[in-house]
Amino acid sequence: MPIVQQGNINTTALVVPDLYVQIVPPQNLVLNGVPTNVIGMVGTAAWGPVGQPVVVGTMADYARIFGPIVGRRFDMGTQVATAVQQGAQSFRCVRATDGTDTAAQVQLAGSPFTFTALCTGTVGNQIGLTLAPGSAANTWRLTVWLPGIAPEVFDNIGGVGASFWAALAAAVNTGMGRQRGPSQLVIASAGGATGAPGAFSTTLGAGTPGSDGAAAVSSTTLVGSDVSPRSGMYALRGQGCGLGVLADSDDSAQWMTQASFGLSEGVYMILTGSAGDTVNAATAIKRAVGLDSYAAKLMFGDWLWWTDQVNGTVRLVSPQGFVAGRLSNSSRGTPFQRRVWQALREIPAGATATYSEIAARVGAPKEAYAVGEACAANAIAVAIPCHRVVRKDGTLAGFRWGFWRKRALLKRESAQ
Repeated sequence: MPIVQQGNINTTALVVPDLYVQIVPPQNLVLNGVPTNVIGMVGTAAWGPVGQPVVVGTMADYARIFGPIVGRRFDMGTQVATAVQQGAQSFRCVRATDGTDTAAQVQLAGSPFTFTALCTGTVGNQIGLTLAPGSAANTWRLTVWLPGIAPEVFDNIGGVGASFWAALAAAVNTGMGRQRGPSQLVIASAGGATGAPGAFSTTLGAGTPGSDGAAAVSSTTLVGSDVSPRSGMYALRGQGCGLGVLADSDDSAQWMTQASFGLSEGVYMILTGSAGDTVNAATAIKRAVGLDSYAAKLMFGDWLWWTDQVNGTVRLVSPQGFVAGRLSNSSRGTPFQRRVWQALREIPAGATATYSEIAARVGAPKEAYAVGEACAANAIAVAIPCHRVVRKDGTLAGFRWGFWRKRALLKRESAQ
């Protein structure tokens, strides 16, 4: 029985019957990482879709989708920025407005042709539009630009009179083929325009400016509606968030609503009290609203002075982003613990698994006891649902946050 290193023998040329053993060296297995501890963030912004969860990984992503940080209460960008500074890198962001938000719009001089910003908000006021002769003869080129974003160029648009304006609107709204898709900044309406085209350069802000719809936003606005189409916090349903933040929402009347949402979705909600609150007042309010949930972390009066480099100022901000950012990195653990925690996240709400079953799922069927230790090392409560692990006979084992909490949480999940 010859024993050789892999690669030192040509198996296709063997003619003598025998048992050949090849020693195979360890192989590198490349896996695509799955982001965990996603932070769901709800707040106001100066641009972007409203009431829709959008994936954000960096501040550059945020600025491109929602515009710059705005120095005001309930600003979502501020909380994302403070979380990023703590190492967070996976967000589901939902923009909230008070319903008065409008999109910037400009109508060309002497023509019914209009351009309207794709999203509401003041960022749309900066969008520029330039029409100049195209690369080909007897054609025109439209350039749509916004500072900080690569310009969109729609070249070689032909036609005369009404046919040109219709072609221009179609190019902007539907694109010009695979290489030039529709505009991500504006929508166009020909409006029955028939005149001869002429060169122009303008901005949407020169017409009817857009608005953010942030003046009357409140904590209730950020909580939103659970009726389709969902808005605010409820738009985060089914997004796989491990942590949740309603930016600067210090209204105690909304704390229990947030805690209930956290329980139903397995999200650890980061709450905040008002800036400069006293211990006696904070404990009295907490007791009055009945907040005692392992799905919510209440920050007491710990607002911080933060250097806002975008707006060149130092301002007082809620601690929620700092805390969420730190917690999003708190479940490092050993490689084995991380595998266990990932397996726990895959247990659906209302279901349970035994320690032995989890051990088998992570490739260590004899390490049920180690699975229990990994559960005990979990520091993020319902974000990593170790409460869904039970003994082999179905009875409940210990729980870091109290046996009665584990029982109550399982009962709540099974009833939903």
